Amino acid sequence: MSYGIDEYYDSLQMGLPVLYYDGRNDPPHGEIWVKYYLRIFSLYASKVLLVALQESSDNNQERLSHLSKKAKDFLNYLNKNNVLVFAPIDLAGKLAVTNRTIINWCSELVNNGYLRPMIVNKRIRHYEVIK
Repeated sequence: MSYGIDEYYDSLQMGLPVLYYDGRNDPPHGEIWVKYYLRIFSLYASKVLLVALQESSDNNQERLSHLSKKAKDFLNYLNKNNVLVFAPIDLAGKLAVTNRTIINWCSELVNNGYLRPMIVNKRIRHYEVIK
């Protein structure tokens, strides 16, 4: 879909004849220009959104590149299973790893901004997944 200069000028003309005095009894149709403007605005808004989503995806992939494979797999497990808040001991049994292993993965994810520790009496009791 191409929007050229002719379409722009036609929309500015708003349905009036080329000579102003020929159309003074026929009011202009402002909706012609408004429709053109909104169509162009929508087109470029879609392009901006596409670029922003691509950039966001690239940034997320860059953030993930700093994680170890095990931490990435653990994060994928949390997202896939819609786990929002968890205690390491609860997931250790499900994943057949030690509680210490879960804590190490969580530490890496906290340092990279994927998890938030929930502290009770100066000890981390649970973790919350940051969306």
